Order: sequence, then C-alpha cells, then structure tokens
Amino acid sequence: MRNLILAALIALATVAPASAAERNPQTAALTPADREVVAQVEQTLNGIKTMKSHFLQVSSNGAQAEGELYISRPGKLRINYAPPTPMQLLVEGSYLIQVDTKLGTLTYIPLSRTPAGILIRSDIKLDGDITVTGIRRGQGVVRVGMVQRGKEDEGELTMVFTESPFALRQWSVMDAQGVETQVTLMNPEVNVALDPHVFDFDARKYDSNRME
Repeated sequence: MRNLILAALIALATVAPASAAERNPQTAALTPADREVVAQVEQTLNGIKTMKSHFLQVSSNGAQAEGELYISRPGKLRINYAPPTPMQLLVEGSYLIQVDTKLGTLTYIPLSRTPAGILIRSDIKLDGDITVTGIRRGQGVVRVGMVQRGKEDEGELTMVFTESPFALRQWSVMDAQGVETQVTLMNPEVNVALDPHVFDFDARKYDSNRME
C-alpha cells in the first residue's frame, strides 16, 4: 500500500526529482510541424472548461490504482481514489491537498510543484515558465514532454493525446528510481455540467502540514 500511495503522489501530486541521467532536460529544437502541434495542444487544453473521468493509474513497478477525476478550469481539481487506496487530492488556492482518509491527515503541496498546476491554469501556454522538451508521434498518438523552467530537476511531465480526434488521454512522470507512472483517462467527459458540490471540502476535521 505504501508503494501505491507513493506512486499516486508521483503521478498526480508532485513530480519527483529526476534520475541523474534525466536532470536538466534541454529545450527541444521545434520544427514548424512541432510548433503546430504545440498550438494544437494549447488550444485543446484551453478548450477544456470542465472534465470528469474515471482513470487508471499504473506504475512500472506493478502498483495500480483507479478512481474519479474532476476538473473545472480555472483552478479546481478533485481526485477521489477508489478503495483500497485511502487518498483524495484536491486544489485549494495555491495548494494541492493530499487527504489521507485513513490517517485523517492533510498535506499541503505548493501547486507550482505539481502537474495539476499546469492542467488547471486559466491560460495554458507551453512557453514562458514551461519548456517543451520533445514531441513524438506514432500509433495514432502524440506525446509532448515538458518541464517547468528553473525546476528541471523536479522531473518531466509527458502528456499523451490521440490524433483523431485530438484529445488528452494520458500523462506520465518518472521518479528518481526510474519508476514510470502513467495515468490513463477512461471515457472522459469534457465540458459537461458538474455537481457544484463535488469540490466542497472541510479541512477542519483533519490534522495538516505544509510542504514548501
């Protein structure tokens, strides 16, 4: 269970430090075709106002989890893991909160250190503080690697899009031990009405700590 929760944190809470061979990835030399893909990625992500989806999370060390994901842009995210994983993740202000429902504890993680911070921005741009490290095409999908500028040693996020239709279907990260964790969206519903209470949360019944 401990390994499963760690895998969850890697994939959806924070990008762990990369291995020595992967530190400081370089900006990709983007071709005109690549720049068209980047523009398409930005347009697709910015077109997501709401999303709900079941997801499957699989790590290369064999750990698995699943649950439900809810997004309302800008600024709202909630992830409910299914048993036996006793965890929820949600965004509150500038923090991603990890809720351990078994221990009754909260961990506040700066949103700037998480992939979630990219997904729920009001205006998603793959430039400025985000560096595209590479674009790969094949088997009907496009993989776009990216890091946060100045935080390259915190790891690389890869988003995976289907080409037809062009849509976000997966993302993955790699931890310091070389374990890759993939999160695959299952039958995602985009721009649908969400229950306004799905993002409600009362932190008063939990003990908490903050990561900086």
